[in-house]
Amino acid sequence: MIVDFFLLMWILGVTVPVYWALPRDWTRVRLGIIIGISTILVASLNPLILIGIGFYAAVFSAFVIAFERGVSLQRLRPLCWTIFIPLGFLEFIPPAWLVAGFMGERAAQIPLLVGLTYMGLSYTAIRCFIMVREHFEKKGPTALQAVSAFLFFGHLAAGPISGTQPWRQIAKQLDTEDLAIALSRIMWGAALFFVVQEIVRDFDTASFLGLSESHRAVAWAEIYRSFLALYIDFTGYSEIAIGTALLFGVRLPENFRWPLLATSIQKFWTRWHLSLGRFINIYLFNAVVREVGKPGLAIFLSFVAVGLWHQLSVPYLLWGLGHGAALWANMFLRKRYLHRSMPKLATFSLTLLGWAFTMTYVALLSTIANAENMEAVWGLIGDLFS
Repeated sequence: MIVDFFLLMWILGVTVPVYWALPRDWTRVRLGIIIGISTILVASLNPLILIGIGFYAAVFSAFVIAFERGVSLQRLRPLCWTIFIPLGFLEFIPPAWLVAGFMGERAAQIPLLVGLTYMGLSYTAIRCFIMVREHFEKKGPTALQAVSAFLFFGHLAAGPISGTQPWRQIAKQLDTEDLAIALSRIMWGAALFFVVQEIVRDFDTASFLGLSESHRAVAWAEIYRSFLALYIDFTGYSEIAIGTALLFGVRLPENFRWPLLATSIQKFWTRWHLSLGRFINIYLFNAVVREVGKPGLAIFLSFVAVGLWHQLSVPYLLWGLGHGAALWANMFLRKRYLHRSMPKLATFSLTLLGWAFTMTYVALLSTIANAENMEAVWGLIGDLFS
C-alpha cells in the first residue's frame, strides 16, 4: 500500500498542475482527467475492481433509462433495494477463484491482489443507490459526473460516501488556503495510516502491562487497542481521500468528528462515519419510521441491515443487533429521563461513566464484528468474562 501511495503522490504531482492550468470552463476535460487518473490507480490495485464499478454503473444506467421512459416511482423506489443483492451473492464466491479465472493461476497466488478483489464494492453499491435516488428527485448528473462519482480513487475503498453532489460543484480555481488544507490533510492522513496505525496495531499490550497474554486485563486492553487501530486506519484513509479530492476542487463530506469523545451511543453515531450515518438516517431510518411508525424499532432494524451490509456473517449481525439495541435503549432513556435535572457533580459523573461505557461497548462490538468466525467470538467472550 505504501508503494501505491507514492504512485498516487507522483501522479498528483504531475496531473494537478496540468488540471488547474486548463481554462476554467473546460469542466468536461477536467472530469476526464480525474476519470483517467482514477482508472490508472484502480487498475494498478486490481483490474477486477473496474468490473465491479462497471457493473454498478450499468445498474445505475438501467434505473435512469427506466425512469426516463416513464416507469412510475412507486415501482422504481422499492426496486432500488435490489442494488444490494449482489453483495450477498459475492459472500459465497471466493475472490481467489475470480482472480484465477480472469487473471490466471499465478495472479491468484498473490495475497494482496486477491484481498483487493472486492475492494470498495459495498461502498460502490451505496453510492449507486444514492445516485439513483438523486436522479429520481430530478437532480440527475451528467454522464461524466456520474462516472467520476463511481470511479474516483480517493473515496473508493471506505468513503466518505456521497452521490454526485460534490461533482456538480467543482471549484473553478484552487486558492492557496485550499491547497494548504488539501496537502496538510493528505500528509496527516498518511502519517495516521502508515505510521501511527502500524505502531498501535503492533503494540505489545501484555509486555506493557507486565502480564501474561492469558490475563483478563490484557484481553480487555486488546479490544481497546484493536478499536483504536481501526479508528486511526479509517480516519487516516478518510483524510487522504478528502485532501486528494480537494486538490481537484471537489469537496467530499467529512467522515469523522472526534468519535472517541462520545459520551453515549447516540452521540457516537453523530461523530463516527458521518457519511454512512447520513445514509442510514435518510434512506433507512426515515423509510422504516414511515412504515412502522416506531422510531425505536426503526433504528434497530436499520442497524441490523447495516451490519449485514458490512458482511453477511453472524459476527456482523451481532454488531448490528448490538448497535441497534443500544440506540433503541438510548432513545427510550433520553425520552424518559432527559427532562430531570441533576446536581452538576452527578451530571459530570454520569457523563464520565457514559463515555467509559460507550467506548467499551463500541470497542467490544467492533472486535466481535471483525472476528474470523463464531468460535473466535466465543473465545473472546471467554477471555473477557470467564
